[in-house]
Amino acid sequence: MDNSRENGILFSWQRQDKNIIKEKIQTNKLLAIKSINLNFEQLFLYDIFSELSTVIQMEKNAFNLPFFPFYESLNEYYKSDFEHFSFKSLLSNLVVDLTQSETLKYIIDSIENRDFMLDEKSQGIINTLVKLVSLNGNIYLVCKYPHLFDDYSKQLLKFLQNSRFIEEYPKLRYLTLIFLSDNFDDVFYNDINRIIEIIEPQERDIPEIFHMFGRNDIEKDFQLAIFQLCDGNLNKMEYFINNLSSEIIAFTQQKFENAVNMMLTNKLRSIGDNSRDVLRVLTTASELGEIIDLLPLIKVIDHDRSFVEDTLEISERYNFTIKDRDTVKFANIFVKRYFEKLIKYKRVINKKISDAYSELYPSNYEVRLFFLEKSSSEMLSESCDLLILIWLNYKKNGIECPPDLKLKLDKYAYRFHRTEYIKVMESFFLSFNNQNFENAVSILDAYSEIDSPLLMLEKDYFTGLAYYKLSRNKEDLDNALLYMKDVQHRSKEISIALYETSSLTLISFIINITGNCSAAQKIEREVIYNISYRIEYDYSAKDNLHRIYRKYAALHPIELAVQKTEKSLNYFEKTPLTNEYYMAVVNHIGNLLHLGEYDVAYSFAKLLYCHLDVFHYSNNKKMIIYSLNNILIAFFRASMLIPKELLMQYIDILDTIPENPTKIIPYLTIAIIYYEQFEDILYSINLLKKTKKLNNLIADSYYKYYILINEAALLYLDSKSRQKAISIMEDLKDSSPELYRDSIRKCLVERAQIILASMRIGKNKTTIENELGKTNCRYKLIMNYFLFSDIQFWSE
Repeated sequence: MDNSRENGILFSWQRQDKNIIKEKIQTNKLLAIKSINLNFEQLFLYDIFSELSTVIQMEKNAFNLPFFPFYESLNEYYKSDFEHFSFKSLLSNLVVDLTQSETLKYIIDSIENRDFMLDEKSQGIINTLVKLVSLNGNIYLVCKYPHLFDDYSKQLLKFLQNSRFIEEYPKLRYLTLIFLSDNFDDVFYNDINRIIEIIEPQERDIPEIFHMFGRNDIEKDFQLAIFQLCDGNLNKMEYFINNLSSEIIAFTQQKFENAVNMMLTNKLRSIGDNSRDVLRVLTTASELGEIIDLLPLIKVIDHDRSFVEDTLEISERYNFTIKDRDTVKFANIFVKRYFEKLIKYKRVINKKISDAYSELYPSNYEVRLFFLEKSSSEMLSESCDLLILIWLNYKKNGIECPPDLKLKLDKYAYRFHRTEYIKVMESFFLSFNNQNFENAVSILDAYSEIDSPLLMLEKDYFTGLAYYKLSRNKEDLDNALLYMKDVQHRSKEISIALYETSSLTLISFIINITGNCSAAQKIEREVIYNISYRIEYDYSAKDNLHRIYRKYAALHPIELAVQKTEKSLNYFEKTPLTNEYYMAVVNHIGNLLHLGEYDVAYSFAKLLYCHLDVFHYSNNKKMIIYSLNNILIAFFRASMLIPKELLMQYIDILDTIPENPTKIIPYLTIAIIYYEQFEDILYSINLLKKTKKLNNLIADSYYKYYILINEAALLYLDSKSRQKAISIMEDLKDSSPELYRDSIRKCLVERAQIILASMRIGKNKTTIENELGKTNCRYKLIMNYFLFSDIQFWSE
């Protein structure tokens, strides 16, 4: 035993090994532990884990859902510990010193040179792990059978083992990976040099094992017989001992399965009148997996919820199932196998399960595919389309498709004449991701030869996105909007998932292109109604609801928008969707500024600034623009001096981004702040010239209004140009951007008329702002300042 321990082989039932394993966990960043009886050894191991700081336990999922182990485990952590898991708790320990602007310099220097480019979901998970380390110190990811994880999760685990990846995320040095498996032959483990093996129980360990089971009363000879009968397998031993009757004297290995089945049959008969109901529910449930999802079970059983729940209560009383918080699972693998063997019409039930998931979880293509493939071969054509949708998600996220999935996809595509479609979409994503939108559009426009309405609709959705990206003028934008409207309308009957996705996209299109609030609100109401029944159980429905809340400021009164964005950030803060959380914070700051809640807006801006370095990890320049624009306005309105070097660094970031109208408002913001703090009119007017040039690409009345009214203010402050300023204000005095509701338009017209009247009699800046402050308009950011930047756009 001592010799084997020197070779790294440990035996968990010997208590002295506990400290050895614990020491190895604390001194290695990656630890592989092998055990044949993992379900029991993990009890011993988790006793060790419980003494560590923060342990995240990750399990495989039968349906191979993308990122499932990460999402499930992190969500469980949030549920149990979210009150301690908040960025806000860090604020008391952080002091924002804007003269120390190395963070932005680091972002500018590093943003083009990332070794690892992650999709948004991967980035959100990494940001969450970084956040956990910031709050709790060392983090331990315990991965049970990681070679069985989905390919997204396996790729992420590989990144977490890569030294160059850790250099880009220094805080992840405090993360330890622990892999638990009964077999390390899979290629996933090729990089692991040393494995700690927990050897199987030996006969000399029998007394300690039976003591652990609480059955010291069993005679030693019979203990040995049970041990040998079960091959030392602790799973079998526990089940056998728990169902041991006084009549049982001896068994052979061959009789073991029969004995187990006899125990379960007798137990089922003993239920009496309800035995048929239990049989019906549990045979169906056995197809759903070891953990039973109640909602699809209820749909497939085609009975009311109370019937299924009452039946499961009976099965729990007879130890067939166990209720654990929000889940129900089989008592053990033997029970599941028993009911699996009794199931009738297996293929029909699996088709019904697939249909139930399609209705309940429309975005979970992987789950639907899992059950569909277990049903009739006649469903393989539908399986092929689901496979293509899964593949499209890989392409959209910029992640390489797993070889086994691609192999199956190619096989199905050839059989069902989808090969050309795949080639076309492959070419499209290559052009789209390289921002060659003209070529991307031409590729999809030239293809229309497929007999699947669903896949055709998916193609058309991506065509609409490409049209929008390609737009050069207002007419192009209007055409993109019409195209997306058609996709959204057709998707109602074909795909719930695409209907919701295209609706959210269409709302943004309407806000940004026409400003037709009533049309956007109508779609918004339809989507909220559509997802309302899934809010309680479907993560994608919850996420979509709070994405809608983020857009409230463009469609609803600002007071309501503040309430919604606060709900949105509170929701996303308790999920691994870190990027969504940051976006919600950005929008919330914008809404608070509009209400004049400057102190509250400043607290959120300070929070965002302290974590701005997160954005450089994902090369997310757009997010940096969104964030900095609102941060700088909030700092400025809170009377905080913003150093010139910080503003210059912000301009450097903007200048490195290709010409795009989204840069107009941040340029405008800097022009205003730069004059307010340094009174450099020439530099501020030069920045406004940049915004004019950008707006010439689209001739947008929204941007044009803000550029001109601030240009008039700056020219007025230059005594040599006052007449030109008055002339501009004459043209603006009765106008406002089309996007705005009547209440805001009224404020803007009143503001312009006050400014024009003041200019005509030569009032100074302070006097003009005092006049503006006397108005009753609730939009403080608009009404209280001679120079102003409306940032509602950033709360889109």
